[in-house]
Amino acid sequence: MNKKVIGGSAVAVVVLVGGYLGATAYVGQRFHQGYEAQVAKLQAGMPFLQIVDRKVERSLFKATYSASIRVGCAADDKGAQPPLVVGLTDQVRFGPLPGFSRVAAAVVDSRIELPANAPADFKRYMDQLPPDAIRTVVGFGNDYRTAVRLPAGELTGDWGKAGWAAFEMNGSGRFDNDDSRFDATWPTFALDLAGNRRAQVKLAGVRMQVDSRGAGTSLWLRPGTSKVEVERLEVRAGSADSQIAGQLTGLRYGTEVRIAEDLLDGKLTLATDASLQVGRDAKAYKLDQIEVVESFKRLHVPTLQRFIAESMKTYPGCEPGSAGKTGQADAEKEEENEEAKAAAAEARAQQAIQGLTGLLAHNPEVAVERIAFSHEGRRGELSYSVGIKDFALKDGETLAAARPRLTEALTVKARTSLPVAWIEQLSTLAGEGPNAQTRAMQAEMLLDMALAKNYVVRSGDQLTSELLFERGNVVINGKPLQP
Repeated sequence: MNKKVIGGSAVAVVVLVGGYLGATAYVGQRFHQGYEAQVAKLQAGMPFLQIVDRKVERSLFKATYSASIRVGCAADDKGAQPPLVVGLTDQVRFGPLPGFSRVAAAVVDSRIELPANAPADFKRYMDQLPPDAIRTVVGFGNDYRTAVRLPAGELTGDWGKAGWAAFEMNGSGRFDNDDSRFDATWPTFALDLAGNRRAQVKLAGVRMQVDSRGAGTSLWLRPGTSKVEVERLEVRAGSADSQIAGQLTGLRYGTEVRIAEDLLDGKLTLATDASLQVGRDAKAYKLDQIEVVESFKRLHVPTLQRFIAESMKTYPGCEPGSAGKTGQADAEKEEENEEAKAAAAEARAQQAIQGLTGLLAHNPEVAVERIAFSHEGRRGELSYSVGIKDFALKDGETLAAARPRLTEALTVKARTSLPVAWIEQLSTLAGEGPNAQTRAMQAEMLLDMALAKNYVVRSGDQLTSELLFERGNVVINGKPLQP
């Protein structure tokens, strides 16, 4: 073979290898910078979690990031409850061909390490997870895909036992704007507590979906939607003869949050069927077609962000070097500072609450749009809302001083509709004893008084009532409230 061809091929190979190594180094550096930024963001948004004992080992093709996540402060010599410490290790292989298995910026395999004092069965379960049980693939465009595969497991102990089917979660998102989407399924979970606390909890058919839009907002204030569905939730407690059993079926829970022009709107919905049985041979009390709809409108996002930031400051964090102090001087100094710390925390809390008055200038409204359910073929419903309109504190004005103006700006609306039969049944809840007839007569008299005073209105088999509080005046069922 021509030596020039061989030489040219060797040069080409060297160039390709050099290019690959250079790309790997560049990708590794970018990953490291992004990883550090995410750690800082997490620590700032969740100060109650202390990320400690961090270690980084890096080479050209891979890196290992390890840390401990601590909830609470390090143990001291006063017998304080030791903190919960969970280890986290990320094994990273850098692109552009991580492990020569795919094209990506990096592949991250995460491992959770429980402390030595964790339940032995659970620690064994976590330690035996396969390396790719929690895997994230990072793309070149600040995107990522995460897959979690946790096998079925079982725990046993003096407290009882727990068992679950395989859990799966798939997610994707972007680091540059914090957008994310996750879907999870959990077929079954069962908990059986032994001893005096004898109780059972069973979950079946759990499905979750979260679609979050970061848009540079706080970890706690993000637009997006979430859905949770549970085919069945069963709870049993007590002995066989005095057992209490409850069940929810077809549970559906959802949230929707929107942010526009620094104002946050949102809605929460819940729907399910429920039953409750008290006693082994008792008849189950059923509530069908339960609906709950709550909403909030025009909440000022910058004000909420400042409130969250100030509230986080009141969390009792862990001061560097505060653990393990000994000696009388240190103890006396710590005791002297105790009242000062408490006073400072109280002042910050009051300041944070006072800061919420900024919400009032944007016509906020909070409402329970509907609480409704059916029982024995009859349906009841309740709704109410509270809103503020055209109000703002003046410079230097306190909320107490502005109370008359705030009352003028406050609007409260409420409406209820209940079957007449439910009111009649209230008198029989205590049983059929010798006073049953008296209770029935009292219930009828109270109902007649409410009808006479226009507190409620009867429409066929339903009792309805509407209340309006506006500009300091109360109107019930269309008529001003008489003193």
